[in-house]
Amino acid sequence: MPIPYRWLLRLLVLLQIGIVSWDALSLMEKYGLRRVQFDGMDYLRMTHSLLRGEGLRSTPIFEPASYRWINEWPLGYPALIAAASKLTGEEPFYVSRWLNVLLYALCYLCLLFFFRAEAELLFLVLWPPNFTWSIGMILSENLFLPLWICTVGCIYRYYASHRVYWLGFLFFTLPALFLVRYTGLATGAALGIWGMWNILQGKRREGFLFIGSAAVQSLFAFVYFTWNHLQDPAGASGLELRNMPMPADWLWRTLEEITFLRYAGGVLIGAALLTWLRQREVPQKIEILLLLMSFTQGALYLWSMNEGRVGIVDQRHFVLILLPSLWVAWKRIFAQAPAFLLVGIGGGMLLWQGRNTYQHTLRSSSESYLPYKHLKAVQKAYDTLPPNTCIIGGNHGYPIIGARLDLCLGDGEAYWPLLLRSCDCFYIDCGAVETRHRIGLMSHILWPFVKFCHPPCKEPICLRKIRCENSP
Repeated sequence: MPIPYRWLLRLLVLLQIGIVSWDALSLMEKYGLRRVQFDGMDYLRMTHSLLRGEGLRSTPIFEPASYRWINEWPLGYPALIAAASKLTGEEPFYVSRWLNVLLYALCYLCLLFFFRAEAELLFLVLWPPNFTWSIGMILSENLFLPLWICTVGCIYRYYASHRVYWLGFLFFTLPALFLVRYTGLATGAALGIWGMWNILQGKRREGFLFIGSAAVQSLFAFVYFTWNHLQDPAGASGLELRNMPMPADWLWRTLEEITFLRYAGGVLIGAALLTWLRQREVPQKIEILLLLMSFTQGALYLWSMNEGRVGIVDQRHFVLILLPSLWVAWKRIFAQAPAFLLVGIGGGMLLWQGRNTYQHTLRSSSESYLPYKHLKAVQKAYDTLPPNTCIIGGNHGYPIIGARLDLCLGDGEAYWPLLLRSCDCFYIDCGAVETRHRIGLMSHILWPFVKFCHPPCKEPICLRKIRCENSP
């Protein structure tokens, strides 16, 4: 590619990083806890637990308990946040935002190291603007992606030089992938299958190296799950399947809600058309391997859905499934498109990102929110409650930073008969109830309790006693 075009693409990348960083950092208090998804809340709980030196226990939400080991989420990402928080002295919620931005930029640096000729374009198109919102979230993909890029980069370097030490790096990157997301096992499975195929083709050294790296990851995962099993009072390892089946309309919801599929579908169709016009070029080894990675990711996801473990439609799952296939598709497009068209693609990505960030800014001004810093007040109020208290409509952000294990913040089906049987005191958080009423989540608050919130509270935190023998 001519030098002027390359420098223009680098400018687009820097602008993209700047826009995404501004979105993640300047709007983090505006969005508050709306930028902490379900998994992110558990990551924050794990981070605070590590910082308090308590190990990996979580504060129970539905029922008071003396101890609970966190086993459903891997340790790698929260451990990184905890380390950064310890070094900087800042709150993990805010540290995670800065850390995410650095990891986002790290993706570009990794691409520069392994794929200098195409780094800018790969950076812009493999993390498209309808997924860059994850930088503002506490999500493990922010660490998974640079590790995955390094894994693929090592494989590319091996096939370019046939130097064995590049495959040796897989013995470190694959366990790291698993430690960040359990679905990293699908990448290891693909490499194991690829190794067996190479052995059948007579390439024993290459095959055994791929199989060896996959085996090391599997052994690491076995030790990790065993460790979980030994730590958890109930013997849970993290492999248990939850009763959370996919909804009956999951296919329609997927097509309607997962906008990433429209982007990926267009790219894959375009690349397939270009390949057909080029008289069906024979795929390279690395392309077959990457497509195999998409297959193993998809197979693991479908199995999990069928078993009821992943009963949700989440865009993040489809990103990880399709990422290897998109890599192959874009590499083929880059190889055949003229330089000015590639710069146009990069410019289109930047305009798309600008539009999304503009919409985020409008939402932060038009929608009501509670900033993350209000959790400090929640912690102060809840920590003064009598022992073994149940809080109706309790703020579920409390377990993120709260240290008490005797509180219960039950909802919905957890009321009867569990809460009435196990709690000495009952309070209702009318401030949280008022917030739920405003955003339409009152279905989880049983109507007999709502009468205690009249007249309505005007403060974000407003605890009213229903019954308590241990409190005046």
